[in-house]
Amino acid sequence: MSSSSTLADLAEAIVTAFGFDRDHAYGFYSKLTGKLFDSPQRFELFAGSGSRSMKGTCVTTAFQKMGSAMTFLYDYEWRFRVEDTGTGQAQPRCQLPEHRQQDR
Repeated sequence: MSSSSTLADLAEAIVTAFGFDRDHAYGFYSKLTGKLFDSPQRFELFAGSGSRSMKGTCVTTAFQKMGSAMTFLYDYEWRFRVEDTGTGQAQPRCQLPEHRQQDR
């Protein structure tokens, strides 16, 4: 994710990566265990009653330092631990075959 990405962008990447539909509720919560809705920081798709909007919050605002983590909750049952592992250049996850590398 780029530094200008929002939590909504990050949520869309997670939902897409797992093949989920975007027709369920989801959000980020500062608590990693227990009752997530008691989290001091909550960022939800439909913000209200103590939560902030994912669309208006940059990833760097929610994850202010390397190693910080939040829970991503999808459809009230799927929990994902999301952690800031650092910044840097995007690295490809696979090597292109030699004949394809020459075309670059």
